[in-house]
Amino acid sequence: MFLKALETTVEARPMLNKAKLRTELSLIYENVEFRTCTALICYNFNREQTSEIKTFLRTTITQDHLNALAMLSVEKERRKKRLTESFATQ
Repeated sequence: MFLKALETTVEARPMLNKAKLRTELSLIYENVEFRTCTALICYNFNREQTSEIKTFLRTTITQDHLNALAMLSVEKERRKKRLTESFATQ
């Protein structure tokens, strides 16, 4: 069943690294707690982990990092505007 699910997933999402995904999933399925896990429990576990990661990133972000992100955002808008103007003039 595990291998069939892996094949189906990789067929649907060809950008996934099949070997890496197989290794990670086999490690998860070896754990008894995950084997007996319902979809809702797994979803909640994943949501909790994501929340912890976001909290960590928010508390460790520096002013330099925020400035760099702001510059990227501004530059993105400028590039989009230039690209639009370039197509409009052609």
